[in-house]
Amino acid sequence: MNIYDDISRIVEPIAETGQLYIYVLENYPQKNIKIGRTTNPLQRMKSLSGSNNGGNKISRVAISPMTYLFSLERTCHDKYSKYRVKGTEYFSNISFEEAVEFIDSIFKDRSYDLCNNVRKSYYDKYP
Repeated sequence: MNIYDDISRIVEPIAETGQLYIYVLENYPQKNIKIGRTTNPLQRMKSLSGSNNGGNKISRVAISPMTYLFSLERTCHDKYSKYRVKGTEYFSNISFEEAVEFIDSIFKDRSYDLCNNVRKSYYDKYP
């Protein structure tokens, strides 16, 4: 995942049809974590920069490579469900590094490549 300390430096292009990015953001000062998906990382971070859990600053964001697997966001939410801040889309008591490491491990797993390639072939066949 690419990690940014300043959202204005995000360079990932808008995702192609059928693809998206998974992101992890950390806000300041709470250090709560948000795990989400987007097709346009820079636009998404700008939209969240004033509304992230009380208007706090986004201190860091990590952005995955493009993927066809929309379900990765749900996988992460399920893994960290016991850490969800009630009534929000944020998680507490998990570190930014832990969330990034977990997502990185998914992208490095052979089963990820197999699943992603199946979804890619579907979009190639049915654009």
